[in-house]
Amino acid sequence: MTRPATLREALVGLDGLRFVMPMQREEQMVSTGFEASSVEAETVGGEEFAISDVPQSGRTEFTHFLDGAQRTWQFMYRRLSPIMAAHTSAAILERIDGEIQPPDDGTYEGAMEAFVPDDPQLAQALAPLIDVQPVGVRDTPPGGLDELVRKAISDRRDAMEQRLAQLFTSGKLLIDGGIGKALRHQGAQPFVVGLVKSHRKQYFRSAKRMELILGMQAGQRSSLFIRPADSLQGESVYSFYLRLHDGQNVGPLHGIVRIEMPADSSYREQVDEVAGWILHERDPLSLPDFRFDKLLYPIRLVEQHLKARQPSTASILGLVG
Repeated sequence: MTRPATLREALVGLDGLRFVMPMQREEQMVSTGFEASSVEAETVGGEEFAISDVPQSGRTEFTHFLDGAQRTWQFMYRRLSPIMAAHTSAAILERIDGEIQPPDDGTYEGAMEAFVPDDPQLAQALAPLIDVQPVGVRDTPPGGLDELVRKAISDRRDAMEQRLAQLFTSGKLLIDGGIGKALRHQGAQPFVVGLVKSHRKQYFRSAKRMELILGMQAGQRSSLFIRPADSLQGESVYSFYLRLHDGQNVGPLHGIVRIEMPADSSYREQVDEVAGWILHERDPLSLPDFRFDKLLYPIRLVEQHLKARQPSTASILGLVG
């Protein structure tokens, strides 16, 4: 029997299908499931929350950089259930003698898959041409299925990032995002720091703390505080706010990132040193990316590598038929 050449051919005979033009959607998402909220986080050691200048040594000791990427195409519905194709990936790139190196098989993970809400018949029909990730819908009403599928795609990318981070053994790793789920539960913990660009969850609530953080100048950081453990972010970590860049006619959070480090005394002693390394990574700017005020250039290079491995919309059109 001849293998079907396109998804349209593979799905002949299934009822309730509606194909749509696959439109590329490049996601700029952080970990899913976070509700916008604010808390007054506990400072490490109970010290008064304050802002301080970061001593800058003019050097960095970060040797590796980790990020993930995803690109989605919605190409079909079965009744009201959205069916999406997605390429998810993650990579760790090493810097040697100032040059970022491409990853090898052990530091790259990627997959092209169809995300299918509970529909074994459809999943079986798709399987000859594309790997399938079933999405449990529980009691989700039809209007919430789109968000549920997109969350499943983002979770898939998150899992790839976490696996690579937990396999990291040697060097100093900077992760784009939080580190709570990247930390090992057993054995020696490698040197890992996370840089969080989004502020949906804010660790300042009082007017005084908000004024201090928003008033930071480039090269200043906040006191070290505890980001509590939870099911979405993983283990409890140390954290602090850092302003990378000043700017005119920009929003109040321009250039402000939140740094995460393992809750270990050795990191507490190195907080200024680590902040100085991150400030050193500001040059060159990640232009023309609109996130240049928070996106460090080595992380941008990881993103560009991942994007280069993503399939084109033309190839998705060919797959769908």
